[in-house]
Amino acid sequence: MNKAKFTRNAFGIQVKKCCASCAHKQLNRTVSQRVCAKHNKEVRACEVCECWKMSDMLKSFCMSEGQIKRREYQLYLLKIREREAEIDVEEEQSIEDIRKEFESQFGSIYINL
Repeated sequence: MNKAKFTRNAFGIQVKKCCASCAHKQLNRTVSQRVCAKHNKEVRACEVCECWKMSDMLKSFCMSEGQIKRREYQLYLLKIREREAEIDVEEEQSIEDIRKEFESQFGSIYINL
């Protein structure tokens, strides 16, 4: 099994080298199969070849003033939602409350670039 390879775009954002991030990919009707426009064949999303080229979308990722949420925050939120589903709560905790709780314990929910 090949180890995943990564690169960074011009803004320092880490991008995994694979068909899913390639400029040559074309999506077909199934989510798991893609067509490589360069080789004109079906490929899996995790495949990568020597012709890999970063997609324009990923090249420009982070050009705007938008922010990216930290993975730790996403996992924190997921854990809360899973716990709520397990005990079948009538009313979920609000996103605003969860954000405040996370920020008081761990700092900003956003990645500092």
